[in-house]
Amino acid sequence: NKLYAYHNDILMEKLLKNKQMINEFESAIENQQFVMYLQPQMNTAGNMVGAEALVRWLHPEKGLVMPGEFIPVFEESGLIYKLDMCIWEQAAKKLKQWKDKGLTDTYISVNISTKDFYYNLPEELIAQTPLEKRDSSRLLTLDKHQFPTDKILRRPNLLHRQVKKMRPCN
Repeated sequence: NKLYAYHNDILMEKLLKNKQMINEFESAIENQQFVMYLQPQMNTAGNMVGAEALVRWLHPEKGLVMPGEFIPVFEESGLIYKLDMCIWEQAAKKLKQWKDKGLTDTYISVNISTKDFYYNLPEELIAQTPLEKRDSSRLLTLDKHQFPTDKILRRPNLLHRQVKKMRPCN
């Protein structure tokens, strides 16, 4: 049995870039560098009824980093759970602000990783949402478009179990 290793400068550069993002993750969470942007969702009359939460990384050296650069890295490394929690908490805080201004029926749709849906979330999201924000949790929704249908259909029993666990959380 022989093992072969192939060296590729492009692959090495990508690995180093991913390692740097992983190393910077905890500091980015602590320093609130992951920022929620809201994309309005309108009804047919043109009124805003909600918003989709979008995450961006405001990196101190690189500027605005788009999610396509960091989400796959954090999913692969297992850090996505903390990022999902960070955005969930920002969404809950924003809903509380809206509620205080009288916008009680406006929702925020939050994307979460498929891995989180099956293994860590979503009941933990609501359970870990700070109490002062939890009264808005019914307006925090999981974006169903985030989950690849082929992955969901491969594990229908697990999907059923997760949905059943979510019912008490609205």
